[in-house]
Amino acid sequence: MIETLAYRGIKDEVAGTGLKKFFLVLQTGADETNPKIVGLDKALENLKNKNMDAGAIKKMFGEEGYNTASVILQNTEMVKDFTAAVTGTNVAYEQAAINSDTAQAKLEQARNKMKLAAIDLGEKLNPALNPSTTVITVKIAYSRAYTTYSPGARNMKPNSNGSVTPQTNAAIAAEERRPIATFFLFDFAV
Repeated sequence: MIETLAYRGIKDEVAGTGLKKFFLVLQTGADETNPKIVGLDKALENLKNKNMDAGAIKKMFGEEGYNTASVILQNTEMVKDFTAAVTGTNVAYEQAAINSDTAQAKLEQARNKMKLAAIDLGEKLNPALNPSTTVITVKIAYSRAYTTYSPGARNMKPNSNGSVTPQTNAAIAAEERRPIATFFLFDFAV
């Protein structure tokens, strides 16, 4: 099918999108035009026998699928010929190999290999990284508790924007009356 579309000037993503829409409509439509039920050749033959005009084709396949459907319906014999020519051959694989033998394709393949290697490395390092990140998190929490409750830092209070402001004498006095155990209960409760 894609060969028929390319022969008639519909290529690349336009052909792919059109074929996707074409097959979606056929598979969700009537049984006599569903390639999954009656086979591709019979579905195309039944669709062609409906003798649809441009309005009916547009109504059935929509704006995106109109050109694709029109070309396929006008060239069902060509579709059969191209299908017979590639059935049982490696032509599709050979064409894919030619298309993927470009600098851009090789760059994409290298990127994919690097991404897979990074994922693999992450999965292997994960058991070792989990405990170490836990230790670092606890150390940060203890250092936060020390700076928050040490005498030099007690008169400073962090703001929501990340800056600090001095506390009033009344607030400092209230903090000093609070038992040390409550500092850890309130600050480390998650």
